[in-house]
Amino acid sequence: MEKESHIAIVPSPGMGHLIPLVEFAKRLKNDHKISATFIIPNDGPLSISQNGFLDSLPNGLNSLLLPPVNFDDLPPDTRIETRISLMVTRSLDSLREAFKSLVAETNMVALFIDLFGTDAFDVAIEFGVPSYVFSHQLLCLCLSLFICLNLIKWFHVTIGTCLNRFRSQAAFPFKDKT
Repeated sequence: MEKESHIAIVPSPGMGHLIPLVEFAKRLKNDHKISATFIIPNDGPLSISQNGFLDSLPNGLNSLLLPPVNFDDLPPDTRIETRISLMVTRSLDSLREAFKSLVAETNMVALFIDLFGTDAFDVAIEFGVPSYVFSHQLLCLCLSLFICLNLIKWFHVTIGTCLNRFRSQAAFPFKDKT
């Protein structure tokens, strides 16, 4: 009998990254019988809400907390985006060991990461496992652009007005004009 297909998911820290990936994994489990393990890089203990959320994952969805990474060498004003990316980079050895175990124990069919975890692709490549980026943020961007294009078409709004509106509501890296 063939093992159930299994995926690994490496989310960035924070509930805003974790929740959409869990919802995605639930869909895969319910609709396609694909189980998942969340491999979570971190820089210290998870919050009470994150622990509670992970403890309530349904059957077939599991979590594995990697050892915390150290950021003592970073300046205090290091941007959060840099810290998140470095968290994955500095967790690669632990991620590799966790992934190795999962490949041996399950029918690993894919690795999913979000935008900050692209360094994890190297681990998937080592084991011959396809890897994918899951980004609900890109979906929001596409929706915003669609709305802008329709505003231009229907109400003759200028593209500059749409872009300024988008920039005012965008995440910090999109606002940075340097």
